[in-house]
Amino acid sequence: LLGAVRLEQARFTLRETLPVLHARFKDAELVMLIGDDMLDHIAQWPDVDTLIDSVYFVIAARTRTAREVQMMVETLLNTKGLRI
Repeated sequence: LLGAVRLEQARFTLRETLPVLHARFKDAELVMLIGDDMLDHIAQWPDVDTLIDSVYFVIAARTRTAREVQMMVETLLNTKGLRI
């Protein structure tokens, strides 16, 4: 894989992992791929505001419609006081 990174730890934190990715891919735009089921929990992730500001999200609508996903994202951003 072009630009792949192998991280040895079993668990990841944003504070530890994001700087590694930024250092490895200095000029890249980072993309996080998630399913819509992750939207149920992402607001409770530590430092989610930093994550939202640092990467682009691609969200697969697996169990919800695209409109439902959009509404969930808008709610998350409003709850965290963030804008895209």
